[in-house]
Amino acid sequence: MMSDIQLTEWYFIRHAPAEKSDKGLYSIQDVDAALPSPTALKKMSEQLPDKSLWFVSPLSRTKTTAEAISCKSAEIIYEKLLIEQNFGKWQGLSLEELW
Repeated sequence: MMSDIQLTEWYFIRHAPAEKSDKGLYSIQDVDAALPSPTALKKMSEQLPDKSLWFVSPLSRTKTTAEAISCKSAEIIYEKLLIEQNFGKWQGLSLEELW
């Protein structure tokens, strides 16, 4: 008996480390990504499927990461609802200040 169910594979990818990541919690602040080497980016890209649909936060660090590792046939949709949460009074504090 055949099923009408189609399985979808999901890949959850975190953005590259934030520039000046020693600062602490960035959340909705638009901080650039510190991308790894082109060789590492190529290796990551090769592990992802072609013709994929990407939902990406519009923050610079996520856009830069997605554009660096997605294949040319990927469709990237920037969705503002994916922006990270705000950490309130902790926002922008260094890790030392948090502790």
